[in-house]
Amino acid sequence: DLLSLEYISSCDPHLYCPICRCPLEKPARLPCDHIFCEDCLTSSLEAETTRWAQLHLRRKNTCPECRTPLEKPEERMNIPRIILRMLDDLVVKCPNQEEGCEWTGKRAEVQDHLDRYCELTLVPCQKEGCCEKIARKYEKEDCLHVEVACNKCDGRYMKKDLDEHKRGSCLMAESECPHCKLTLPSQALPLHIADICPQNTIPCPGHPYGCPFLALRPGTAAHARTCPIALMTPTLTSQAKRQEEQEAETSTLRTKLTDLHDSVNEKLKLLESNLNTLQSLLYPSDNTSSSHLSTFPPSNPDAVNSTNPNPPQDADPIDGPTSHLLSLHESLRNDLSRLSAQVNDLDARSMMMLLNESQRAKEDSLHLNAAVAGLRAQVYWLLSARLMASRATGTT
Repeated sequence: DLLSLEYISSCDPHLYCPICRCPLEKPARLPCDHIFCEDCLTSSLEAETTRWAQLHLRRKNTCPECRTPLEKPEERMNIPRIILRMLDDLVVKCPNQEEGCEWTGKRAEVQDHLDRYCELTLVPCQKEGCCEKIARKYEKEDCLHVEVACNKCDGRYMKKDLDEHKRGSCLMAESECPHCKLTLPSQALPLHIADICPQNTIPCPGHPYGCPFLALRPGTAAHARTCPIALMTPTLTSQAKRQEEQEAETSTLRTKLTDLHDSVNEKLKLLESNLNTLQSLLYPSDNTSSSHLSTFPPSNPDAVNSTNPNPPQDADPIDGPTSHLLSLHESLRNDLSRLSAQVNDLDARSMMMLLNESQRAKEDSLHLNAAVAGLRAQVYWLLSARLMASRATGTT
């Protein structure tokens, strides 16, 4: 597959396929002079045809680049020889480079290299009855698709996988530490280098918080016993962890508060819409609607009786739709009040939580400051004692 090749030489931008953005493979030229990979162009035209069919429309295929209608989508124009030569002259690496092949050459020679010369190309095994494939360099050897025993862990593996097993997964395989040259099991080597090896160079435990000290493991351990930053590292780590937890909790509360605000806004919009509907039903006249807003019918029926105890006999009762809208308005008002109370309660709780956490952080910082002051006083005392001792030695 030419699309998976790794290119060494730089490629002219005009030689890239506009669809896959890779150097052209099997270039195809349309009547509008745009050039694509043959497979990319075919997939694009098929996808366009499927899209029009799903919309139950009949449309001509178009060029993926300029959208020019194509009278004959299958029609292809001749590719200029200069373009083909430029593509063939691109320098690439062998597709088997990850397995160890170091060959490089022109793109036009890749297939010939794989078919004839590459020692890592998979070919059919020559043993009669074996259907597996093997690298060309092992073609003349005995069949490698037989099980053999590992001479260290007694596990059974295919002969072709035995070397890889010994280098990686074998429990009894041994490796040498690159620092102290100690021989130990391969699986224990990473733990040895990270936590035990005395010749490994490691930073001070306070390195994440600003200490630049770097030395072999024994020197770093001795430094950590007197480094103020290393002594405070456990406290700083716990404080950083607590701060991350607080930030996560604050983010969750902020999200909940945003959701509540959105819900309240939706309720308000619905309430405004229903109010407009009520106004249009109760006060159909535009010129009198504003004057009647102040006399909107109260939601409490007792208030109606108190303001007008003897209603006229010829007054029309409130019809069914208006009564429904009034009840809906009252329900929305109650929901809005409840949501407002919930928002206020959540806001107060989140604010109190933030205040408590900030107070705790202040107390921790005060403890840290006190510890630093104590360490500073001890360092000054040690320095002064050493200075006095040196002076006394000088006078004598």
